[in-house]
Formats: sequence, structure tokens, C-alpha cells
Amino acid sequence: MDTYEYSKLLTLLSIKRNNIEKIINPDKLGQEIQDMRVKQQIPNFWNDAVNAAKTTKQITKNQHILTTYNNINNALLESQEYFKMAKEQEDVDILEML
Repeated sequence: MDTYEYSKLLTLLSIKRNNIEKIINPDKLGQEIQDMRVKQQIPNFWNDAVNAAKTTKQITKNQHILTTYNNINNALLESQEYFKMAKEQEDVDILEML
């Protein structure tokens, strides 16, 4: 893949990441996780086993979504940074590796 194609790929992936970000709203999702964890600290929370199980399941689900998004986002940011550095330094080996 040449630098033009790789640049286009990074642009496309960035657009897709932005679309996913709009859908899941990672900041809001993180706050929801935090709020549910605070609820779990309320002494009577665990008395209602059904509600406690639902909340715990939702925390796990949201945490998985957030972790997956963060991993994808970090990988994309890293790739963009490597590509930018390789272009600036005109490092043909790195550009070919990408």
C-alpha cells in the first residue's frame, strides 16, 4: 500500500471512529458507568438481587463497549502519529512497513 492509499485509509478510519463516537458517546458512557458504580455502594443496593444483577450486567456491557472504543481509538491515533512521523522524516522503510 502506498502513502496515498494509507493516508486515505487513515482518513476513512477516522471518519468511522467519529461516527462510532457520536453513537456511543464515550464520555457519557463513562459517566454512566461511574454513576452505576456509585449506586452499588449504597448499602441497600444489594438487597434487590434482580436490580443488582441488571445493574452489574449493564456496567460490564458498557465497560466492554468503552474499552473496545478506547483500544480502537488509541490504535488509530498511534497509526496516524507513526504515519505523520514517517512522512516528515521521509523514512521509506517505515512507510513501506505501514
